[in-house]
Amino acid sequence: MKQSQIEPGAMLGVLGGGQLGAMFTMAAQRLGYRIAVWDPDSDAPALKLANCPLSAPFTDHAALEQFATSISAATYEWENIPVTVTDELERRVPVRPASRVLRVLQNRLEQKTFLAGHGFPVAPFHGVPSPEALTVPAAVGFPC
Repeated sequence: MKQSQIEPGAMLGVLGGGQLGAMFTMAAQRLGYRIAVWDPDSDAPALKLANCPLSAPFTDHAALEQFATSISAATYEWENIPVTVTDELERRVPVRPASRVLRVLQNRLEQKTFLAGHGFPVAPFHGVPSPEALTVPAAVGFPC
């Protein structure tokens, strides 16, 4: 997707309407952007602040279509947004962080492996690929 600046006045989309979504909404509106917020919880705080609030399950394809056609770019406020939603949005608009980042965030083993591989300090860890592998806690010194 071509990278370009998104000018004030554009509609930005936020997946998730909790406290972080509300803070993002207020900050972006102060900069002149309009905000569409999509959250399944009709009481989500950011929905009350959004220029274009949308309360529907993330599995609702009509809601996805409505959201996608109304925005110039999207972000998400937490890591439990379905990757299928960000994948579809990414076909149409820039999504930041990208879906590939969301995939890593949703898999703790991938997340820790990525962080360790890039020099970030992480606690000792091992993957547990099966119930039989539950002997791993002893390998990392648990219980203390």
